[in-house]
Amino acid sequence: MKSISRRTVFTGGLGAAALTLAACGNRTAPTEAGTFSPPPVLTPNAGQNVVTQTLTAAPTIVDLGGKTVSTWAYGENLPGPLIRATAGDLLRITLENRLPETSTIHWHGIRLHNAADGVPGMTQDPVEPDTSFTYEFVAPDPGTYFLHSHVGLQLDRGLYAPLIIDDPDEPGDYDAEWIVTLDDWIDGTGQTPDEVLAALTGSGP
Repeated sequence: MKSISRRTVFTGGLGAAALTLAACGNRTAPTEAGTFSPPPVLTPNAGQNVVTQTLTAAPTIVDLGGKTVSTWAYGENLPGPLIRATAGDLLRITLENRLPETSTIHWHGIRLHNAADGVPGMTQDPVEPDTSFTYEFVAPDPGTYFLHSHVGLQLDRGLYAPLIIDDPDEPGDYDAEWIVTLDDWIDGTGQTPDEVLAALTGSGP
């Protein structure tokens, strides 16, 4: 059976599109800090490209097609800023937590070492408010991914962003590219994600 590359799927005519879906299940609640050792500091190989970026999680105001809502996001953007690298690059991404509660970043679909996986209580201590945490990992596989918080219902606010890993052996030769992130929305429209979950589980009023 012939394999289908990301470029084959998303390239057409004059443009290419990358699609991310803001959804992830089984988000784990954080545990007490101090359980996990700090992640290892990775040293780049000779000639290895290093991609650095800081994502600041904070309360913000966003415009949802004319409706203004209060929510949480990375860098006051919804979705958060694109992170782009090439397979084999070393990524150093720092989470600055300016939320009133703990947070983490999970790299959805990326093969990486456990300490960078971003699941509080399972792979790392939650990142406390007004502190930072740097994730370091090598992205081995090209593809269209996304990153998101793995604490409570933070993903159901605005804490997610696209992550594109390009194939060094398959450079895109299209004229234009679109990155589309699909999500439904609740926060700021009359109910919070927490209120909706409480009603669905029967624990609400």
